[in-house]
Amino acid sequence: MSHQTEKTYAETSRVQDMMLARGFEVYHSGGGCFHWSQDLSFGRYTLVNTDEDNPLDGSPEAKEWLFSVQTENENFIQVLELLSLEQIFELTSLAPTNIDDQYDCDDYDDAIALFDRLKLDMSGSSAKP
Repeated sequence: MSHQTEKTYAETSRVQDMMLARGFEVYHSGGGCFHWSQDLSFGRYTLVNTDEDNPLDGSPEAKEWLFSVQTENENFIQVLELLSLEQIFELTSLAPTNIDDQYDCDDYDDAIALFDRLKLDMSGSSAKP
């Protein structure tokens, strides 16, 4: 996708400035669907958007953003509650590396608890002989 085409979907805004500053890029997932995405290590990436007409723009503070962490092998963690961008930035920084299934989290707190549990499972398994 050309830079000019991306501009039509993400006009200059506070959201765009915040997302680009945090390492997110516009991602076209096909069928006219656009998301903010950030590549993470270990084959993981995030998907962030609103369910409005312009899925790439909105209010950074409002809880109107959908969030998921996807993997190349089609596992994921998705949060069902709408979140603010600050919550999304925190979840992105805390995302576990070992996403080995498909998880739905009811809300932000549920996601934090799952992230902690997956990290604990990983550290516990690596400590075994």
